[in-house]
Amino acid sequence: MPDNKLDPADLPDPDLPDPEWSNQSLFICPLDGLPLAHPLNNKGNSLRCKAGHSFDVAREGYVNLLPAQHRPSRDPGDSKAMVSARLRVHESGLFEPLSDTVNQLVRQQLDTLRSLNKTSHNHEKGGRPQLIVDSACGDGYFTDRLQQSLYDIQPQPASTATTASTESTAGSKDRIKVSGTDISKWCVRAAAKRNPNCLWAVANNTNLPFARGTIDIITSLFGFPTWQAWTQLQIIGQRVLVVDAGVDHLIELREKLYKTVRKHAAPTHEKAIIAGYKIIREQACQYTGQLTSAQLLLPLAQMTPHAYRSDRERLDQLAQLGTQDKASTTSMTIDLVIREYEKTNDT
Repeated sequence: MPDNKLDPADLPDPDLPDPEWSNQSLFICPLDGLPLAHPLNNKGNSLRCKAGHSFDVAREGYVNLLPAQHRPSRDPGDSKAMVSARLRVHESGLFEPLSDTVNQLVRQQLDTLRSLNKTSHNHEKGGRPQLIVDSACGDGYFTDRLQQSLYDIQPQPASTATTASTESTAGSKDRIKVSGTDISKWCVRAAAKRNPNCLWAVANNTNLPFARGTIDIITSLFGFPTWQAWTQLQIIGQRVLVVDAGVDHLIELREKLYKTVRKHAAPTHEKAIIAGYKIIREQACQYTGQLTSAQLLLPLAQMTPHAYRSDRERLDQLAQLGTQDKASTTSMTIDLVIREYEKTNDT
């Protein structure tokens, strides 16, 4: 595993490009930790480090930075079928309120980091942009909506704007970059098709392909936080936002899948604290969503761990419900816990 502890000061100056390279990437090589860039003669078809390691850029625009020796299996992560299930459920808008809440919180964090001058690079002084990485991004639904929310907000006219608003995250494609990574190539392929303006990479959550200090905010929605790996990547003052299921999350679905429903609280903060983070805010995100068709019950189960834990017979019953009553809507409890962390010390 490469050492990702490159200091931002050691990275090539984007204002002084190497004559043999163009389009310096924010990614680093997963084999040696060196910066990746597009050589001038390859028309953006690959990323290469100065040691000669090369990674092809797929037709959809993503790059696979998960070498074979770093894969836990031949085809890790979500399968094609699971990605298809995610796409169908996300298209229904079930998680749109969650997405809107996360987007607002990330904007607030970016503004706070900017005001405290704790971003990894000061873009106004010629440095790199603020970077948000959606770790285990799945099909890119949340990543895509986050990127659009950050880019679509336009600055207020100078005559009415306050000092704070002119320094906000509004409308700045140059000083904000959004990246999504996932260990599943099928997820990242779907995500890249969804939004070509994000930076997409197939990568392991324990070895994100970014230099130390360059990720201002890591988001992890329904993922598996890897605190010890993240603390090696982030510097003091940088942030993590985590979304976990609450005790009643998808309770209607769980009642259809299990004879006895077990309720579990969101994970504790212990691992984050051990890794050098402190919790700065926690809030609930609770609402009743609507599945637009009973046909979405099975895909909803397939995009969660419940598909592995429940009996095959129960899953077949969900499929039958979708066949028998296609048009009916189904209420679904969304019960989530959103936590924001700040790195306060190095472990």
